[in-house]
Amino acid sequence: MDTSVIGKNIKKLRKSKKLTQAVLSERVDISRNYLSDIECGNKSPSFKTIIKIADALNVDINMITGDTTIVGKQENISALTKRLLDLPDKEYRKIMQIIEVLLKLLDEYI
Repeated sequence: MDTSVIGKNIKKLRKSKKLTQAVLSERVDISRNYLSDIECGNKSPSFKTIIKIADALNVDINMITGDTTIVGKQENISALTKRLLDLPDKEYRKIMQIIEVLLKLLDEYI
């Protein structure tokens, strides 16, 4: 993820919601200085922080990361399935373990 793009998007979205850095940082439970560093591209937020910011701004995470390509879920699933089926068994098992960990992490933040 491009840190400068993420920061610029957060700043743009924050301002469009008429929020100050102080208000957004309080909602996300980070310092205002850290939010400023993120917006300036000086710091790279964790995925957890990006999720919290997206939630606080009430936007899709893709609006922050810059991935605004709109593709239907079914198309994404089909493309991923094809890639997974093409993997050797050992790599497939590793990917499935990673997916399970990510899903568990996601459950913790929802």
